[in-house]
Amino acid sequence: MGRNTTTRDCAYDFCVIGVFADRAALARYMNHPDHMRGVQAWSQISTWVVADLDLADDESPLGVLAAATTRTGQR
Repeated sequence: MGRNTTTRDCAYDFCVIGVFADRAALARYMNHPDHMRGVQAWSQISTWVVADLDLADDESPLGVLAAATTRTGQR
């Protein structure tokens, strides 16, 4: 997780990136109480853009990348 360092008008304020072994691990994370508390808190103050990417192939141990960016309006 981190704050965006660019000042471009199209930029979002924060980015959160998670790498999961597979979609089952992502599903467990999505339903975890800590994640749900974070969703509740951030949804009150920001808009979201989310992308889930499949990274796994025969050569890579990585599974799924989940990235969420938020715009809080607090530039």
